[in-house]
Amino acid sequence: MRLGNLETFYWAATIGTCRETTERLVKTQPAILARIEAFESNLGATLFERRGRRVSLTRAGHQALHYAEETLAVADELATSTGDQWVRYGQPSGLRIPDDLGC
Repeated sequence: MRLGNLETFYWAATIGTCRETTERLVKTQPAILARIEAFESNLGATLFERRGRRVSLTRAGHQALHYAEETLAVADELATSTGDQWVRYGQPSGLRIPDDLGC
């Protein structure tokens, strides 16, 4: 599971539209959808129901959102404790951990 996919799910779930999520993460719509599909595949669950241009969370989606919030909060704590400011989640700057750190 990639942290970038978790972050994409978090923003899509909290924002509620793909267009606004693409603007927030500065990604294309196909990239956003691919990340969400990969995250759903990793979990083996459908997390969103589409309703026109908006999406809503399934029961599994609500559970995943709870864990996503906790995970991203821990990532923030780690960034703060190590002084690594580029890892901050949920900040107005939108800085995030890269999907692949080359490991």
